[in-house]
Amino acid sequence: MEILFNHGKKEVKVSKISIVIPIYNREKILLRTLQSVKNQTYRPLQLIIVDNNSSDSSLTICNDFKEKHNSDSFEIVVASETKKGANAARNKGLSLVTGEFVSFYDSDDEMYPFKMDKIAQTIKENPLADIIGITFDITHPNKKVKPRIKIFSNRLDKHILTGYLSTLATIIRTSLVREVGGWNESLFRWQDWELGIRLLMKTDRVKWIKKPTLDNYLMHEESISGTGFSQSHQDISHSINVAADILRESDLKNKNQLLLAIWFKKLIIAGDLYLEGEKDISKQWLSEILSNIPAKKRGLFKLSYNYKIMGGRGVWRLFYLLNSK
Repeated sequence: MEILFNHGKKEVKVSKISIVIPIYNREKILLRTLQSVKNQTYRPLQLIIVDNNSSDSSLTICNDFKEKHNSDSFEIVVASETKKGANAARNKGLSLVTGEFVSFYDSDDEMYPFKMDKIAQTIKENPLADIIGITFDITHPNKKVKPRIKIFSNRLDKHILTGYLSTLATIIRTSLVREVGGWNESLFRWQDWELGIRLLMKTDRVKWIKKPTLDNYLMHEESISGTGFSQSHQDISHSINVAADILRESDLKNKNQLLLAIWFKKLIIAGDLYLEGEKDISKQWLSEILSNIPAKKRGLFKLSYNYKIMGGRGVWRLFYLLNSK
């Protein structure tokens, strides 16, 4: 969506970018995130905040923020979604989006002030792009800041193996998100990974902003994605199996190779579970994985699993080495 916007002495057409943030009990850190959106040097922006049954003062903070900062060039929408889960809140926000591109942001991270300017510039220079990918920093609990190592690709198999289209790292054409059906509300982990698969089944038009980093992911004790796999292995397994079903039902010519990538990804997590002390669960996963792949591939998968549980790094790269023609 393009609108007229006063820029100096003349009116120019610029694309509105929408930002959807689901909220659940974030009263202690929420304002920091909202302020980082307000501090963006780019306009026009649409900020959609969706409260998801918060029992603290998060919703009050959102309403106060809207009252203070809502304007023609910085539209703030505050909504509520009673269905449990961030994906339900994201879908509610998606239904309210009016921007051509949308960012699904988390309520505990920070945007650098020039982020949306850089994204808008990239959209203008790459009008056919459907997905804009960015890099970001990670602030660890000890306050050390390190850039996140990224895989710059537009290939579905590489996303399956590495999850490079994470929530924080992507801005997506709104019509594309709607075309693929939005967020899967049955998933509670790896939601962005599964959405990324459906997006890349429709498009390979991904443009990466490799430098500079545009976001700051703040790890803290409530960071879901910063914890291990043991506590949520059932949710992760469900997400992987859902993705496998989607690929099985697709008409993609390379779907068998993509399904192998799905099971190899699960193999990597099975290795992580083993290293976290969940040896029985890990071996159950391995048995399931081997039952879903051709017999001639099982030896290679077992080799990769053993390499992983011995502490091997970069295991995903073995997929291409072991499955090359």
